[in-house]
Amino acid sequence: MTDLHTEWTKWFVENNFAAPTVYYKIVHEKDPPYVMSCPGGPASVAHDYPNAFYCSSDPYYNLRGTTEDGLIVLPVTTLQRMWTGDVLGTVSKKAGDFAAAIIIAHEYGHNVQDELALQWEKYYPGKVPGITGSNKEAIADCFAGVWMNTTYYDGILEPGDFEEGVAALNAVGATQPGSTHPTAAQREVALKLGYNSGDPMQCVDSYWK
Repeated sequence: MTDLHTEWTKWFVENNFAAPTVYYKIVHEKDPPYVMSCPGGPASVAHDYPNAFYCSSDPYYNLRGTTEDGLIVLPVTTLQRMWTGDVLGTVSKKAGDFAAAIIIAHEYGHNVQDELALQWEKYYPGKVPGITGSNKEAIADCFAGVWMNTTYYDGILEPGDFEEGVAALNAVGATQPGSTHPTAAQREVALKLGYNSGDPMQCVDSYWK
């Protein structure tokens, strides 16, 4: 999360946007389930709930003691299972720690969508297009790939990490085209577009529609 925020802040500022704000909650084994306010999501998330979430409407206290919206919820046992190849209840073809990293990067990608939409709306009121169908998930996959590109150039991407990330998204791909989530093949294409280009605007051009 720290590296994601550092890299995305760098890109936002370099491109004349305000730095993104997002918070996260790691739900540990001894914690009570986190109660979510996001419509369409579960009422609560325990440490082993088989998914991670970004909720744009969940409030969180910032360092100034006031509240802002936008929270990533990370159930710790679910993330630990990804290291051994259990990705949200599906067996990954390539187990490893980077599976958890790419899922977290995907959730952060949803926050990037929100930040860009809010800031563009400020400058171009009424002209920001919506993101339809499975594109909302595909663009988050693509943004995750952009972050993975930065880990390569920062020298922290280890041998096998790329394959672990691809396999993780393949494992959670929709089985039928037309779903609200991309198929495994579509998720891999989106991730690789972000990774190979390192350019968030290529993600926007391909999926923000």
